[in-house]
Amino acid sequence: MSGEYWLPRQKLAELTHYYQQNNHQAIDYSAICLTNREKQIIRRLVTRASNSEIANDLFVSEHTVKSHLYNIFKKLR
Repeated sequence: MSGEYWLPRQKLAELTHYYQQNNHQAIDYSAICLTNREKQIIRRLVTRASNSEIANDLFVSEHTVKSHLYNIFKKLR
């Protein structure tokens, strides 16, 4: 799809719901090998920040945020 990364809507909804419901709990990053940047993105995702807000906060493009999210979700299966 034009070189973009896409996730099935159901999987994205499940992950978003999980992190919104469990944002008071610490995420155990030792169980999955996430890069520091991926951890930063997850922390912002939990606060319900949009991709564009995350990109602005981290001084990267929105496409870069999408690439990181794709990698995170792939690692989380």
